[in-house]
Amino acid sequence: MAESETRTLCLKIYVSPSEKEMIELKMLRANATNLSAFARSMIINGYVIHSDFSEIRELIKIMRSISTNINQIALRVNSTKSIYESDVADLKSDMKKLKLAVMDHLIALIERK
Repeated sequence: MAESETRTLCLKIYVSPSEKEMIELKMLRANATNLSAFARSMIINGYVIHSDFSEIRELIKIMRSISTNINQIALRVNSTKSIYESDVADLKSDMKKLKLAVMDHLIALIERK
């Protein structure tokens, strides 16, 4: 803003009590005493982080599937005292899918940088 320019427009936002506390805490950490100046600085100089969690959701889906299989196998082992080869094969397959998905995610993260 130029030195001679005056601020004539008002921007108004609504926040919850917990958001207000968070803002006040951030102001305190930044040694800011003027909310208007702090908010203006954060809006103009700050940056927005967009997070895409779609890949992580897929990993979580695979992990849930694995944990369900493990629980079912544990119940069967506890009741019958035996384990089926197909159960172990399913777990190995699920773990391989998870490993590949994690590796793909990590490679994508590295390539973004």
